Amino acid sequence: MAYIERSVSLVKYLVERIAVDSVLFRKRIDNCGEEETRITPSKEDYLRALYERSAQDMVIRSIDIAGDLRVSRASVSRMLNILKDEGYINKEKYGSVTLTEKGCEVAKSVKERYDLLKDFFQNIIGVESSTAAKDACRIEHVISQETMNGIIRKLQKNTVLSKKLQ
Repeated sequence: MAYIERSVSLVKYLVERIAVDSVLFRKRIDNCGEEETRITPSKEDYLRALYERSAQDMVIRSIDIAGDLRVSRASVSRMLNILKDEGYINKEKYGSVTLTEKGCEVAKSVKERYDLLKDFFQNIIGVESSTAAKDACRIEHVISQETMNGIIRKLQKNTVLSKKLQ
């Protein structure tokens, strides 16, 4: 029952944010022909890891991010500097790391896409949990808005059927 309520809440929230997210995460050319900064899959992975750690009220340390993402501490250090320069995080030298409002918005959206995809793979098509997590992590960066909308519709339909059966 809790799963269904959580799924319904997530689906409703995602439906509301779909148009905004599509603008945020897709490479676009504005009317002047200037290319906007594109957030890469790697940046999205780091932001999601930072978001998950911050959601747990944990002090974010680069060694923990390195462990979460299975990368070197030097890689984490380089990426954190890039994310800082682009305004996604606040970082003090040898100190704490926090997400900015911009970083939190992007990270939250990436996390929601990941959770939705993982949920879909596990609970709708019956993929094993670890495989669903790996696939969701890969797909969250490249999935089209049309496909996300289809997944949301399928989850909504499945949720309605589940409620009727109970």
